[in-house]
Amino acid sequence: MFAKLKSLSFLLAPFFLLLGILLRVLVYFQNRSLIIDEANLARNVVEKSGTDFFQSLDYEQYCPPVFMLLTKLNTHLFGVNEWSLKLLPLLGGILLLGFFYLLLKALVKESVVHWYLLLVLSFSSLAIRYSTEFKQYSLDTLLTLVLIYVALQFKSAKWTVKNTLIWLFLGSVMIWTSMPSIFILAAIGFAFLYESWSTERKIPLGLVLAGGFWLLNFGLYFWTVLYQDSTSDLLQDYHQNFFFEFLPTTTADLSRSFNLLIGLMTSVTDRTVLGLIFCALFLSIGTYQMIKKKKFEALLLLLPILFALIASNLKLYSLIPRLSLFLIPLCLLLMGMGLSVAWEKMHRILKGATLILMLISIVNKEGYTYFGTKMEFENSKAVFAFLDKNRVTEDLIIVQHDAVPTFVFYNSMHDNAYHFQPVYLAKWADKPAAIVPNQEWDSKTFWLFFAHTFPKEKAAYLKSAQQIAQPVHDYESKVAAAYSFDRK
Repeated sequence: MFAKLKSLSFLLAPFFLLLGILLRVLVYFQNRSLIIDEANLARNVVEKSGTDFFQSLDYEQYCPPVFMLLTKLNTHLFGVNEWSLKLLPLLGGILLLGFFYLLLKALVKESVVHWYLLLVLSFSSLAIRYSTEFKQYSLDTLLTLVLIYVALQFKSAKWTVKNTLIWLFLGSVMIWTSMPSIFILAAIGFAFLYESWSTERKIPLGLVLAGGFWLLNFGLYFWTVLYQDSTSDLLQDYHQNFFFEFLPTTTADLSRSFNLLIGLMTSVTDRTVLGLIFCALFLSIGTYQMIKKKKFEALLLLLPILFALIASNLKLYSLIPRLSLFLIPLCLLLMGMGLSVAWEKMHRILKGATLILMLISIVNKEGYTYFGTKMEFENSKAVFAFLDKNRVTEDLIIVQHDAVPTFVFYNSMHDNAYHFQPVYLAKWADKPAAIVPNQEWDSKTFWLFFAHTFPKEKAAYLKSAQQIAQPVHDYESKVAAAYSFDRK
């Protein structure tokens, strides 16, 4: 049975690779609404010129300049819409599956493990989401795998002038394209340093020059783009629960750090206790085997994880799941190495039990459900369509503060913008009872528009409106909503 499974694995792995690609394309064509951070990032794309991307962005957004430049180009070519904005993430999500498969074949011996890990990554809801959402995280993950793959190809190469220039240019471009790339480049530098010292007992001048140029680029990037935002109180407060502590001094710090590690492992497999044990066991075996037998490769896979934890400990990098996405394939590769080594030595009964656990973890990923259901977090486009059909032209629209980014994008920036007027974009402290008496419009009806609004804030808004007006219509669709009122 297992011999047949092994022979079929050479066919199954490419098939599951295509399945993962198809799933991402299908979710992309679901064309879901932009949510608050996507809308704010899109506003930067529309409002700014290319040179503006090489400094801090507006609306509390953080995104590498090259990603923004390429997206700006997409909007010039294909228009300002979801398709053009999400094109880079989609390509990143598709290509990262391909490079992950290449690394599997290079690092993991057992072909049975190949199709298992491909399915785990293909059906990861987190990976699917950020392959079809206007954020940079799938591209970060792709470039992580690209850099590691290229480093493996150069493992035995000499640091000639040509190779030095290749790495100098590649690393410099990556720093301005992907924030986590500095972790990968640092790992590559140490891996090449180890390889050269262990074989020739020397430090290549080309490596020193390339590494120095990387540091120069990162320093420039950090001070011009990242520093102001990375040290802001807003960012520190928002990500406080996602900073790792190497030496926790309180039970709260210990609990937070433990939960971050558990969260990373659940992203790798699933949220069950068996899944966590499975992940921890084979991740440990794989790490041990890599350090023992493939030190160059171990440095490439382990050091980025260590550097990310160090940066998080210094409160310079958050381990919120979307920012940790680039670590998931690295953990999967390490786990695959451990599973492959163990599989070779397992009795057939133990192989059968392990195969069942593998299948369970695939089912628990749940990403395959998006073949039949829509991935949607906030359906603001449906609310706009409702307003377009039911609102009288003279009616005032009051946009709750949290909904402003989404409303501005779809009302005035999108190719098919609605251009509703009159509109009042509310501030944090604004409430309808205070807003309405100070507005003038040519009807007795006003509308409240909600998106990304917390239930407590929404309830307060509605209560305030009911003090001065009578409810008429309401429409809700996945967090987003519109309510109309007639003044008393």
